[in-house]
Amino acid sequence: PIKLADNPTYLTFNADRKNENYHEGLFVGYRYYDKKKQEVLFPFGHGLSYTTFEYRKLELLKSDHEVTVSFEIKNTGSVAGKETAQIYLSNQTSEIEKPLKELKGFAKVSLNPGQTKQVEIVLDKRSFSWYNPETDKWQVDNGSYQIQLAASSRDIRLTKNLLIDWSENKVQALSPDSYLSEILK
Repeated sequence: PIKLADNPTYLTFNADRKNENYHEGLFVGYRYYDKKKQEVLFPFGHGLSYTTFEYRKLELLKSDHEVTVSFEIKNTGSVAGKETAQIYLSNQTSEIEKPLKELKGFAKVSLNPGQTKQVEIVLDKRSFSWYNPETDKWQVDNGSYQIQLAASSRDIRLTKNLLIDWSENKVQALSPDSYLSEILK
């Protein structure tokens, strides 16, 4: 955070002499600042380097149980350096409270000046899942997801969308609490 008051726990910290009431839930760290669209001093995953890096050729290969994310990183500077490429997943399908994006994988890459490396990061089915307390199971919802290749949580370099169709349960049970969109499906 830029200042202590920007921290999500600021309002509850030291409010009671005997107890600390800590409650962030899903929105811990970068997830909170993203959801609030709040500027930060140093984004999650931010690093410093004496060189620069270019990200290119983002490709997605989907199978029945995983997605392989492949891309190239090139050291465009004049000295050797290391870059930590990060993969964030944006669930654009599930009708649940969720962060805008979540870190699902990363790779640290060492490169000499001018050198390019091909990198692969595998996202398994669990990477696309969320825990459903009503069924006591991890659940993948069929639909649209966005893969974001980034140098930090705020420095998104490349994105690609993909459709997932992994759910075994294609028909969702309806209840008096069902959303209209669920009924229409």
